[in-house]
Amino acid sequence: KRTQPAYPASARRRNIEGWVQVQFVVNEHGQPEQIRVLAAKPTDIFDRSVVESISRWRFRPGTINGAAVRVLVEQTIRFQLN
Repeated sequence: KRTQPAYPASARRRNIEGWVQVQFVVNEHGQPEQIRVLAAKPTDIFDRSVVESISRWRFRPGTINGAAVRVLVEQTIRFQLN
C-alpha cells in the first residue's frame, strides 16, 4: 500500500520540481523502518513529505525459504508539476 507524498504548498507556489532518493528497511511485518534521505534536489524541500509518506506505506515482506525477512530498499521519488 503506497500513497503519494504530498506536494509541499510552498514548492508548488514557487513552481519547484525535484526528487528525493531514500533508503529504508522493510521489516518482517511489511512496515518501513530506518527511513533516511540519501540525496535530494533541491535539498530540504521535499524530504519531510517523503519520509512521512513512506512511514505509512505497507509492503508484502520479503521471504527466504518461506520465512519473512528484512529487506533493504532504495527508491527515488520525483515531484513534478502538471
